[in-house]
Amino acid sequence: MPLALLFGLALCVRLVFCFASGLTFFSPDSYSYIETAKHLLARGELDLQWPPGYPLSIAVIYALFGDSPNALIVFNCLLGAATVCLIFLIARTAVLETIPKNGSLSLLRNEIQ
Repeated sequence: MPLALLFGLALCVRLVFCFASGLTFFSPDSYSYIETAKHLLARGELDLQWPPGYPLSIAVIYALFGDSPNALIVFNCLLGAATVCLIFLIARTAVLETIPKNGSLSLLRNEIQ
């Protein structure tokens, strides 16, 4: 399966789930990250109460698209779809290193039990 197809399918599933189901909620931690990002945009100071990576990402999204919860949801869907591809690549590498060159799983019978 081409990686782009896997990414597209994972992204579509996430977008449909988020927007068609109406589940556009945020966890309590999300509000802390959002407030940290807003503080960064308003004052130019980064509050290091949380690790800075995600608040910086939110600040960039807010700078580009405005204060939009939908933009954050799409961003999280993109991150989730990228995670699916990363897990696929890791699993494929692990399987290819485990299966013998002739493709026979019967050699692994004792390891599987």
